[in-house]
Amino acid sequence: MRTVSILFSILTAATTASAQFKVSGNIAEAREGQKLYFVSEDGNTRDSSELKNGQFSFVTAYNPAPDDMFALILEGKQYPMLLVADKKEVEIQGDEAGFPVAKTVKAGQQTQWMQAYHKAMEPVLKKVQELNAEAASINGEDEAAKATFRAKATDFEGQLMNTGMSFLKAHPKAQASLFLLIGEM
Repeated sequence: MRTVSILFSILTAATTASAQFKVSGNIAEAREGQKLYFVSEDGNTRDSSELKNGQFSFVTAYNPAPDDMFALILEGKQYPMLLVADKKEVEIQGDEAGFPVAKTVKAGQQTQWMQAYHKAMEPVLKKVQELNAEAASINGEDEAAKATFRAKATDFEGQLMNTGMSFLKAHPKAQASLFLLIGEM
């Protein structure tokens, strides 16, 4: 009976180990000790790591579904890097300045498409930051400046829609396309 119990324990441990989801890599030029958070789709922080020489590694203790989304949130950065659990291991190489766009990603197709989404939206996000800074500098009494800004904002909405539609057409089966439709468009 003891032999059966030991075999059951070994099989359970082997099954649990194979069910894990691992994300590792390097974020060059990150501050020593800068925090990186691993957050699940439900918004719960599953793990965090202090970067050492840019290196990080997360291993989940549960078996995510292949369409579960995760985010890497780098301390001090406004936007997260989105991942999909369509492959059990993800390896990311990037740098702090370009985050959430990675230089290379070894992952499943859905995470690859999520990176394509990050790359497509990169110029849009830069424009959002410029517009936010401009809006903050407008004097509340300056109606001409407000009107000029409204025109820029309307033009930007068109650019966002064009970028989004181009991405959707190029990636109709991407989970990132669904994310884009729900969150951005």
